[in-house]
Amino acid sequence: MNQIIKTEIIINASLERVWGLLTDLASYSTWNPFIVKAKGTIKLDQRLMCQPRMPGGRKYTFRPIVTRCEIHRVFAWTGNVMHSSLASGEHIFEIVQSEENQVKLIHDEIFTGVLAPLYVPLIREATTKGFIMMNEALKDIAEN
Repeated sequence: MNQIIKTEIIINASLERVWGLLTDLASYSTWNPFIVKAKGTIKLDQRLMCQPRMPGGRKYTFRPIVTRCEIHRVFAWTGNVMHSSLASGEHIFEIVQSEENQVKLIHDEIFTGVLAPLYVPLIREATTKGFIMMNEALKDIAEN
């Protein structure tokens, strides 16, 4: 059974600006309080390096693979816990233009695997807070 963590935010900035900030992984360390370091290229099948810091927790490193990339629309990466059949998460950033200089960012993660129903309830609160922190920081930098 899939487990989903979903957040959304309205950003008063152009689609291109928001996309540019989200896909510039090297700049995450300057503005992103959740994914404090990232490297790689947002291109299908590319391996990335990400270091999230869970709110109230420690920083860790994982190396997901880009599983979706539609320029100015959506990108996603997928990472596994030990093996994809145990627990896997697809982290998705979708940008929907609402008005000329306004977008909605849909930022979610879909967890699958036999351990997902046990694992996700343990991380749901902190992960949701991390997503919200990242969304708000992105809004702030995109709008200013």
